[in-house]
This record gives sequence, C-alpha cells and structure tokens, in this order.
Amino acid sequence: MKLYLISQKENNNWDTYDSFVVAAENEEAARTIIPLSPSKYGDWAFTLAAVEVKEIGTATDGTEAGTILGSFNAG
Repeated sequence: MKLYLISQKENNNWDTYDSFVVAAENEEAARTIIPLSPSKYGDWAFTLAAVEVKEIGTATDGTEAGTILGSFNAG
C-alpha cells in the first residue's frame, strides 16, 4: 500500500477540497478516491482527469485504503 497526495485545481469555490493524502494500492486507485462525503461536506474535482496524483511514501502494514487527511476550503 502506498501513500499519495492527490490534488485538484478545477473546482476552487468555497466549501471545496483542494487536496488529500490517501492510501491506495496504485496511482489509478488513488485517483478515484473522493472526499469523505462530497455531497454533504464539500465538493471535489468535476472530472478524474483534473486530479493530480503524486506518490509520497509507503503506508505502514495494516493501513486500509482511503483518505488519511484532507485540505478543505470552508466558505
């Protein structure tokens, strides 16, 4: 399991996420992870093509795939 920084610059309004640290098996899987609950807590990129993915490390044994930490722009 790897750690990835995923970010987007497509949706820059209030109540949006601009980036996350996620755990995923690979870059493709990381790209598809969405915020904790975008319809309730904020929005994310409109398209997967707008999501940038950068590998930043290796997760410790037992880490489950998903969001580790997010950057939210409250309005």
